[in-house]
Amino acid sequence: MSRIENGLDSGDEIAVTTMFDKDVNPLFENLKSFNSSIKDRIEKYYSKLGPYDILYKRRKDFEESLLTLISSLSALIEEEETKAQIIIPHYF
Repeated sequence: MSRIENGLDSGDEIAVTTMFDKDVNPLFENLKSFNSSIKDRIEKYYSKLGPYDILYKRRKDFEESLLTLISSLSALIEEEETKAQIIIPHYF
């Protein structure tokens, strides 16, 4: 907890995800067989999570936006480079 109080680094995110995949989720699957009350609570937890991708929605949205921006800038630079080569041939 003390490591993540100030925020998560990319390595921390991977460690937390790995912990859920390897430790928490299998434990929940085993606990569901104890009784219906526990099973209902675990299923409610999973239903609130929604699809697994929901955990990464903001990051995925950011990465897609960044990719769009980079692609647009790259296309603009290529276009301007072509124009500049016509005016003054050079290596860039």
